[in-house]
This record gives sequence, C-alpha cells and structure tokens, in this order.
Amino acid sequence: MLGHECILAEKDVEDIDENTYDLIISLGGDGALLNASHLALKKNKPVFGINSGRLGYLCAMDYKDINEFNEIFKSCSISKRYLLQLKYHNKKYYALNDIVFGKENFGQTITLNTVIDNIEETMKGDGLIISTPTGSSAYNKAAGGEVLNINLPLLNITPICPCNGYEGSIIDDKEIVQVHPNKGNTRIFNDGNDIGLLDEAVTIKKSKKSISLYRHNQ
Repeated sequence: MLGHECILAEKDVEDIDENTYDLIISLGGDGALLNASHLALKKNKPVFGINSGRLGYLCAMDYKDINEFNEIFKSCSISKRYLLQLKYHNKKYYALNDIVFGKENFGQTITLNTVIDNIEETMKGDGLIISTPTGSSAYNKAAGGEVLNINLPLLNITPICPCNGYEGSIIDDKEIVQVHPNKGNTRIFNDGNDIGLLDEAVTIKKSKKSISLYRHNQ
C-alpha cells in the first residue's frame, strides 16, 4: 500500500509499537473513526477512514471503492482537527466531535449552570452539547445547532430540548466553559463514551492537541 505500513484501529492494538506503522485505518462509520481518533491521539498517527457504515462524513472513502484505494489515497490531503479538552476528577479527556451532558433519567429534565466569560446562565432541559467545528455537523446539528466550517476558530454550545429559554451560543475557541451540576443526575460523554456522573464543576476548552485526518480532495 504505497510503501506505508498500517494497522486497523482496534482496541487490542494499543500496545503495538507505534514505530512499526505510519497511519491508522478505521473501517466502519463515523463512530468507528471517532474511536480510532482517540487511539491516534495516543500514538500521534494520522487516521484514514474507510466508510462501511451509514454517513461516513469523516471518512476519506467508501468501502465500495476499495479497489481504487491506491488512487484515492494518493489524492488525499491531511486535515488537522483540534480537540476539546475536559477536566473531570483531575483527569483530562479529549473529544474530536463533542462533549455532551445528558440526563440519566429519561423521564426527568436536568438543570445545569454554565459559566462563559464570567457570565452564568442556567439551562433546564434534556442536556447540553459542546462541539468543535468538526462535530458541529453531528449531534449538534441534530439538536438544532449551527454547522460550522471546520477551519473556524469557534465552539458551538447547543442545548438539547431546553424548556427555560436557554438558546446556547457560538463562542470564540479561546473561551473556557464551566459546567456546574444543579439539579438531576447528569452523565458526561466524550465522543459518545460515557465518562461518568457530573458530580462536580468541570471545565471544557480547546485543547492544544490535535489529530490528523486524511481527506479526499474531490
């Protein structure tokens, strides 16, 4: 394959010496690529996504075109995507798409307090999404948030089914967002992974870390 050594992104390859391969290939949909992105962050390798799922928005090619792999690979460029950083229980978590605060009990709403630039607001509803421009076209879009160009230095804050007039906002990516628990059990997710219960104030900001995705130049 064009002189490149590669591995498939699976959970059991985390201990493989990163000096033995040049890139990580994700086979699946966008969910598989998101999982691969967390491995890529640890190993400092670019990710090439092959879509065998549904949308495959983040993938560089579709599986049906696998016979043209070499030609498509040659036509790709690498796109750097920044990540969100969440600090929770003195540990740092990262997300390519989004950090989501969602209610644990489906039959109840939750109340969260957000602080941005020393301005505090209260959100009551089903949850809250903080997304990167990369993730703005995913859950954020489904919840009614704006889709952002991937190169814009912005963050998207979008409520999920708010019932108190909280509208969310688009903010400069230099801002730090604090989320405080108020009422109701809230769980925290990074790129769909359940981190834990929101039992203390957490901070979210743009990370200095990034990952590289292969992108098809059509």
